[in-house]
Parts: sequence; structure tokens; C-alpha cells
Amino acid sequence: MAKPSVAEHILNPEDEFVIEIVPGAVIEGNENYVPNKVSVLLGFTNKVVWQNNDDTAHTVTPDHRQSDGYSGEFGSPGVMKPGDTYEFLFTEEQEVPYHCQPHPWMTGKIIVEKSRF
Repeated sequence: MAKPSVAEHILNPEDEFVIEIVPGAVIEGNENYVPNKVSVLLGFTNKVVWQNNDDTAHTVTPDHRQSDGYSGEFGSPGVMKPGDTYEFLFTEEQEVPYHCQPHPWMTGKIIVEKSRF
């Protein structure tokens, strides 16, 4: 299936948004995805990067199957080892709740919105 036409400013946003998987995230009750609920704006911060700064492998797994018309299926391909990153370019408005597959108490949410400018 052909990819939809997407505006250049959305394909090349001004900045990327970094979410850190913090040291100690594996311990239930600790902070894990920081920040764990974020809003990103198309054309500005819609390229999201997860950095695994913990000493344990983690995933970024959607709570329900989630995809983007341009970028395809959302979710890290397998586990992210310590030091790994996973990035995803959102091109459509959507809400994406996600979690870590082996550590289900680790949860986060991305809200992708259109810029009002």
C-alpha cells in the first residue's frame, strides 16, 4: 500500500521529543518512562525517541495495535537493551497508550495533536 502524502514540516519536525527509561525503572513503583504522559505537536515535536538508560532491557509496546498511515506499526521491534533507543515519527493525530511487555506496570501515553499556529 502506498504511503499517504504528508507535509514536509511534519516529516521533518523542528525538534524531537525524548522520553527516558530511567535507571531503576524495572522496580515496580519507581518512575519509568519520563515523562510518562506527553503531548507532541505535528511539525514541531512529532519525532519521539525513547532512550533506555536503565540497566535492564525494556520495550515500548502499544496497549492496543496502533499504527500511523505513514510510519506504519507503532512499537519497539523486540527488546531495547540498555543504551538502545527507539524512535517513531507520528504523522497523524492520535492517542497512544503504551507499556513495557516484560514489566507491565511501566506505562506511558503519547497524545499527538495538530499545532494551532
